[in-house]
Amino acid sequence: MYQPGPRQLQFTHLLIAAMAVLPLVPLLGAPLLADERVLFYEARKFVALDPWAPFQLPIGGSGSFRPLSTYAFWLDAGSPPYISHAINLGLYLILVFVARSWMQQSFSWPAAQLGTAFFAVHGVHVASAGWVAARADLLMGLAVTASLLAQGRGRSVLSALLAGIAVLFKETGIAVLPMLLWSAWLSPRSVNQRWLAALLAALLLAPLFALTVMRAEVAASYWPSLDGLLAGLLWLPLYIVQLFAPLYQPLGALSRPGDQLGLLVAVAFVLPFLLLGWRVIARLWALGLGLTFLAVLPVLHVLPNDGGQWYLLLPSVGASYCWAAVMEQRLGRAPGHVVGMRRTYLLVGLLLLLFAFHSLWQSCRWQEASVRVDRMIEAARVERQAGGLAMGPMPQDPSSWPHLGPSLCCGFPYQLFEPVPPRWPGSAPLSSPDSGE
Repeated sequence: MYQPGPRQLQFTHLLIAAMAVLPLVPLLGAPLLADERVLFYEARKFVALDPWAPFQLPIGGSGSFRPLSTYAFWLDAGSPPYISHAINLGLYLILVFVARSWMQQSFSWPAAQLGTAFFAVHGVHVASAGWVAARADLLMGLAVTASLLAQGRGRSVLSALLAGIAVLFKETGIAVLPMLLWSAWLSPRSVNQRWLAALLAALLLAPLFALTVMRAEVAASYWPSLDGLLAGLLWLPLYIVQLFAPLYQPLGALSRPGDQLGLLVAVAFVLPFLLLGWRVIARLWALGLGLTFLAVLPVLHVLPNDGGQWYLLLPSVGASYCWAAVMEQRLGRAPGHVVGMRRTYLLVGLLLLLFAFHSLWQSCRWQEASVRVDRMIEAARVERQAGGLAMGPMPQDPSSWPHLGPSLCCGFPYQLFEPVPPRWPGSAPLSSPDSGE
């Protein structure tokens, strides 16, 4: 089996890190959107009033119960937006290397690197890594992937704990249980630890998922419905094709010429890709496809909402596994086929470059849209204040937030060098516990 040297390892680390981060750099300048400000503000407010509030109240967004995500937003609440975006990119970079370690358990070193590179430049990650409000999806995907990695290494207890953590980051992390079961089913029969990991995860996830459902106070439309599932099934083919060839936005494929062209190119690529997949080791191909579809199931009913891009982070892990499986089949030829291997590397390199440019283009579009929305919010705020009306219950600028207590890593030093900001119009002063009010 091929083993890279130290210099090649270092170069590969840097190359994959660059492929993951560089297409997303434009997002560092994006302002916070309204829902991101709400998540930061609520996290800072409730944790300051009671450090255990996230485990008692449904304050994870949309009335959902996501206690660990609330602490993740409290981490940098009140900090400048670029710090929050940088934290998201850092978490995404960690996820990329965890996914690489997981794929290296099944594939040769070159195939695992190519699968990781595909995952790093995947266009659907622009929303998860760039939209700060999608940090819950990012952390949930990281916990699920780490659980699969621990299962493969025979660390059953750690795998089960990570599965439970995934559900506490976001309830859709329940997909980790069927994913662990599917991985155990397709593993060699001698590896009993994988079944143990799935069993322990089931015992832990049952009460945790029940807790997230009972504590949630979401609208009825948030839960799966027959209409939502049927709509998701209609859109599912477009999203599946995008997972294997991220060159378009599914909701724009019916209206925007650029996405329509991207869909045609993606279909032309996916068809031979799937044909190549049938030649791959059946167990590996079935594992990748199964993980992809199992990760989609919990979010099937919400795929048509808002483009559904941040819901595809976890399914893209399975799609990247399929990519690595195809690369294993193509690169696993006899040493005499050097020309064929060079052509394969050249073709894959061009495809990865195309995917990276598409991710960069999506990042620029996302940043421009964020700036445009921020200007609309500011214009509305100025107009309402000119008429003597408050903009609403939540301030638009972190520097104008009330002094409710520091966050952990960035909010505290940020407050040390800033004066205590005034309260926004119409807000009542907070009652002190010692004031008797």
